[in-house]
Amino acid sequence: MKKLLTLISVFIFMSALNANALIFNSITDFNPSTATNPLNNSTPITGTWSDAYFGYTGDSWSGYLVGIVLGNTNTGAPGEEDAFVAAVQEYLGYALTDYTVETISNGSGTSGTFTSTKVDSHNGTWAFDPPNSGALGFYAVKGAQEFTLYFVDPAQSSGIWSTANLINNGGNEPAISHLTIMPTTAAPVPEPATLLLLGSGLLGAAGFRKKIKK
Repeated sequence: MKKLLTLISVFIFMSALNANALIFNSITDFNPSTATNPLNNSTPITGTWSDAYFGYTGDSWSGYLVGIVLGNTNTGAPGEEDAFVAAVQEYLGYALTDYTVETISNGSGTSGTFTSTKVDSHNGTWAFDPPNSGALGFYAVKGAQEFTLYFVDPAQSSGIWSTANLINNGGNEPAISHLTIMPTTAAPVPEPATLLLLGSGLLGAAGFRKKIKK
C-alpha cells in the first residue's frame, strides 16, 4: 500500500509540471486571453491559450508555445544548447538526466534522421525519416537575441515551425537563426485530468484488492 501511495504522489506531483512556463509566469498581471508578446508589448501573442499546458497553440507551429526566453545569445550555435536545456527543465520542473539535443543552423539541414526544411526565413517543416526513427518532444526557434520554446505532446515525427512571436529590437519578426531540438522516445507527460483519472483508478484497484484479501 505504501508503494501505491508513493506512486500516486508522484503522479500528482507530475500533474503540476505544466504550471511552469518560463516567462509567462513572470509577466506582471499576466492574462493569457489578452496577453501580448513580452518582446514587444504592442504585438499580441499569436495563438489560442491552453490551460492544460500553460501555453499557446497556433496554426503556424506544431505543439504548444510554452515559453519566450529573452536576451539570450547561446541557444542556437552547435555545442551551446545549455539555455535550451535549462528552459526545458524549468518548464518541466525537474532536471533531465538522459536526453539528446541537436541543432540545425538557419532552420535548414539534417541531423541523423531529423530534417528541417525552410519554406522561407520565417517558416518551415521538420520530419524524421523514416517516421518511426524518432519523435520530437521539445524544440526552440531562435531569431535575433531571443528564442521561443515549444512542447510537442504527444510527440510527433513531423510538423512545422515558425518565428512567430519573436520580435527584434526594430519591431520586426526576425529570420530564423537556429532550430534546436530534443527528440524523445519517452511517453509524454499525461495531462492533469488524465492523471486524476489514473489516480482514482489506482485507488479503486487498491480497495478492490483489499476486499479480495478479506
